[in-house]
Amino acid sequence: MGKDELEPEARDQIAWIAQRYIDDAPFSQNAPRVEDATKWLDSVDKALLNLVAAYTSSGGGGAKAYAESIMNEHLAEAGYARFSDLLERASAAGRAITCARADISGDGHPRFDERDEWRNMIIRLWKLAQDRGWKPSTNMMLVDAAADDNGAESRTATRFIEFVGILQEALPPGLPRHNKTDAALTKAVAEATRALRQARNENSG
Repeated sequence: MGKDELEPEARDQIAWIAQRYIDDAPFSQNAPRVEDATKWLDSVDKALLNLVAAYTSSGGGGAKAYAESIMNEHLAEAGYARFSDLLERASAAGRAITCARADISGDGHPRFDERDEWRNMIIRLWKLAQDRGWKPSTNMMLVDAAADDNGAESRTATRFIEFVGILQEALPPGLPRHNKTDAALTKAVAEATRALRQARNENSG
């Protein structure tokens, strides 16, 4: 998959994939963190629970009913529903918070994880390589069967990993990821493409 081997159409596709990452990365980099979002939801949820608990408590008696009737008069003047109706909405809001917390805490939420855009780029490159029959792989290749001085075999990155590394060198500063070592890049690409590789193995099995 060397540079000189790429057909014009393949180069155009790679350029589009890289440009898509360049365009999209700033949005995810500046997105709020999942932890901050869930923390805010937790605080609102706690306030709603306290409000509902205070309203449904057994204390107050006639004083509670009297105070609520006056509140309802003021709410009506302002065009709002009765206080008890607002409490029903608070309960609904609590359920919505539970759903929202589950949504944004899901794996790889695109608006909250700056790694997602990089992973999306890798997945697009992997699919392109598969479609063109390049047989991408993340298995480190054995260079020499003889052990080195430390008793470990020498391995090097696959051509696909090398290709990703070269592509990243052309990206604007701050956008390359996991590029310090071939091993780190290989691990990151393997994690990004795990689902695709599993599907390929299942189909070939």
